[in-house]
Formats: sequence, C-alpha cells, structure tokens
Amino acid sequence: FKEGRKVLRPSLIVFIRPTDPALQPEPRLGLAVSRKVGGAVVRNRVRRRLKEVFRQAMGRFQRPADVVIV
Repeated sequence: FKEGRKVLRPSLIVFIRPTDPALQPEPRLGLAVSRKVGGAVVRNRVRRRLKEVFRQAMGRFQRPADVVIV
C-alpha cells in the first residue's frame, strides 16, 4: 500500500502498484467489499461487476500491476 498509487472516488478506494513483468506477467486484482454495501448477495454482485470491469480494462495496463479495490 505504501509503494503504490492511491485513487479516491466517492464509493471506492483503488490502490495500484506496478510489478516486475518477469516475476508477475499478468495484472492481479484484490477486492475488499464491506458489509456496509449490503447483504451477501449484494456484495457478491458488486464483486462480480468489479471483476468484469477489471477483466475488460486489463489491456489498458502498460505494465502488470497489483490492484486492490476497497
């Protein structure tokens, strides 16, 4: 968290840290969805949608990166 960039949005915090392409050739995603969002069904729906957005945006990464969305 200390080495990467932090992007703040009204309902999201995104941490991005570039990685070494030789060690980690693909971007990775981590999700933390709080119970404040809703019940289990709602949280899982949010996770699925965020994973799909990440999957579609993977081509935009110039280098592999670790991305954590809170």
